[in-house]
Amino acid sequence: MFFYHIENIDKSITISQDVKFRESVIFISNYAPVSVNSIMNYSRTYPFVVYKRDREQWIKWYEENKCKNIQLKTSLIIPDAYQYVKE
Repeated sequence: MFFYHIENIDKSITISQDVKFRESVIFISNYAPVSVNSIMNYSRTYPFVVYKRDREQWIKWYEENKCKNIQLKTSLIIPDAYQYVKE
């Protein structure tokens, strides 16, 4: 599931940061660090350069935690950057 969401972000980051994209960012942000302050820009988009840096941290986080029986959360916390985004 973790890599499904990373793949979705990979495919959409430069094309369309739509609802599915935001859902993937929200999912990842509940497990690994996401630079949400960078998303708090005028257009509420995830800058590509910041994403590439964050992606490295996600993979690192996963490698460090994969043997700790990671449990999927039943509810996700929505970062402030996406709190008031209209669909």
